[in-house]
Amino acid sequence: MAKKIIWSAGARQERKDILDFWKFHNQSGSFSIKLNSLINETVDYISNFPKTGRLSNRKDMRTMRVHNYLLIYQENEAEIYILSLWGGRQNPERLKKRLE
Repeated sequence: MAKKIIWSAGARQERKDILDFWKFHNQSGSFSIKLNSLINETVDYISNFPKTGRLSNRKDMRTMRVHNYLLIYQENEAEIYILSLWGGRQNPERLKKRLE
């Protein structure tokens, strides 16, 4: 049975910023649409198979790769909580601070 997905406010904003960046950068919305579709597919997948994500250094968090981004999430009995959609090219120290 699929678990309910809850996006944190920070993760929602990161997603919006990423999609807006690519739309502006490419002067087209086509890549943003494809990336958003990949994100949705990944979220649907982890809602059904939450243990699929790779365990992070923090044992309560898992990650799934979506293109050049990491979808970072936690799970409990009924829900998947999306903490961040993090660009893989960013400084990992910023991510540690973001998740504290």
